[in-house]
Amino acid sequence: MKKLRVSSYLFMCVIVSGVAAFHYIEGWSLTDSIFMVAITLSTVGYGEVHPLSPNGRIVAIILILFGITIAGYTGGTFIIMLV
Repeated sequence: MKKLRVSSYLFMCVIVSGVAAFHYIEGWSLTDSIFMVAITLSTVGYGEVHPLSPNGRIVAIILILFGITIAGYTGGTFIIMLV
């Protein structure tokens, strides 16, 4: 149970950090930043909300790496807890 709580907390931190990074680095609205984080972490590949600067691309890469890794760990932890 503790691992699930910690991994869920980490995943929420990644989401909040991604929204903050897109908001401050790219100067986007909170709505655009949340949408960009959602489509990035869900791996939908819908496309960027606005064109990304080089720093924005780095944020997207880091968000993908950390987000997908932590989401996988959280999902695996949840499945192990169920079994």
